Amino acid sequence: MMYFVFPNLLNKIGYISNAVHNRHDGLDYFVSGLFWAVGTAGQFVGFKKLGVSVGNPLSTAGQIVSNALMAAAVLGEWTTGRMWTFGLLAIAAVVILIALIPALAWGSTGLVTTKMGGTAAQGTLGMTFGAFVFGMLTLGLFVVPQAGMEFAFNPRIWIVG
Repeated sequence: MMYFVFPNLLNKIGYISNAVHNRHDGLDYFVSGLFWAVGTAGQFVGFKKLGVSVGNPLSTAGQIVSNALMAAAVLGEWTTGRMWTFGLLAIAAVVILIALIPALAWGSTGLVTTKMGGTAAQGTLGMTFGAFVFGMLTLGLFVVPQAGMEFAFNPRIWIVG
């Protein structure tokens, strides 16, 4: 709603000009909001099954990794081979530490056990982790349609003058 209804409403009452707001932008808002809703639902499912003490570090680490990859691949901030080498090594270190979080929280190998009494439940954990990763990816996609919108970065053109 925030990324579809509000921008359209602001356009109708004159706070966003037609020069920067058109039907194509409305579709971007809708798709962005859809990805946000699906991603948030996946995060909630993951938090419910994993617990906040495990889910929150995973979510934060996922944001760190996705932000680094977005900066490198989309924004082109990694310009040299050395930057790519050290950046990918840092991301690999974060991913390895992410895999250790469940092990430390549950006292055993986090990849094959869940909180359910320490019994092996690969299917449940796989579905939970899948929902969590799906949520992270769709939350990342929520940002992509907005990245190309000029008014997202230049608030001076929001107001019709």
